[in-house]
Amino acid sequence: MRYAKCVVVAASVCASVVVAIGQSSKFDFEKDEVGKPPKGFSFALTGQGKPGVWIVKKDDQAHGNVLVQTDADKTDYRFPVAVYDGFTGKDVDLSVQFKAISGRGDQGAGIV
Repeated sequence: MRYAKCVVVAASVCASVVVAIGQSSKFDFEKDEVGKPPKGFSFALTGQGKPGVWIVKKDDQAHGNVLVQTDADKTDYRFPVAVYDGFTGKDVDLSVQFKAISGRGDQGAGIV
């Protein structure tokens, strides 16, 4: 039995979750206030440096509102994370879209 908790590690456009019983769920940031952290998330840091500043930002017409980490702390071995607190499930098929906006050492993202 596998359990999942969604953790977002950079700019995220939207996520779709399909639960084993065939239900699907989609969330995005369209109802969140631009310039502020999204509701239902907590934020953390692995590694060193500052924990990061996560806000909702308006992207282009195709993507709408997105979640971005805006702190440019250059500390090596620094991985700010955004944790979506509102979901747990089993046998989950999860997809998330990412877009690197800036950065010199790392322009990465992923699901933890």
